[in-house]
Amino acid sequence: QEGKEARFACEAYGSRPQAFVLWKKNNRVIVNNDFVSTTQSTIMAARSLTMTGDAASISSLKMIPSLDDHKAIISCTTYSPKLPDEALVDHVILNVLYQPKISLTYESKIMDTSLEVGDSFSLECHIDSNPTTGSVQWAKDGVPIKSSQSSGIDVHERRLEVQHATRHLTGAYTCAAANSQGVNTSRPLHLRIKFTPICS
Repeated sequence: QEGKEARFACEAYGSRPQAFVLWKKNNRVIVNNDFVSTTQSTIMAARSLTMTGDAASISSLKMIPSLDDHKAIISCTTYSPKLPDEALVDHVILNVLYQPKISLTYESKIMDTSLEVGDSFSLECHIDSNPTTGSVQWAKDGVPIKSSQSSGIDVHERRLEVQHATRHLTGAYTCAAANSQGVNTSRPLHLRIKFTPICS
């Protein structure tokens, strides 16, 4: 899970002298920092295997995965200090779970600051998540929006289309989605529909 500590262990047997262990992410050597720490086999006590008498190397990796680590390859390379060219490698591919990352964009030939009554526009909800999200929830000023022929609103999951806007569509629009990791809502997109004076 994004932001939560993950631990990996690598064990190498049958090497004499004791094998070294090297950790890599996407084929680049992992360096200790605030988010990653390793316990190298060179500083761990070797244990004897009763049948062979060979030393076992055990190394651990602790990391806090981020969104960028999704589908990253974490590999463990082990080799004998006397036979550095005869290394063995094993790896895992990370599946990092994270809550939806959502943004809302305005789409129209008319600038959002120039919208008038009768104009048409659409809003697109962009979602990045793992696992995938369920249905998208649209809202204006915090009130849920659904398709309405009388209001000229047509909701297509991640897209909201407005035909012949009315003055009542002025407001702050948001879209929201959820997965097993949590719920997220886009930043409000403020639209102001211009209209001619109404006198009484």
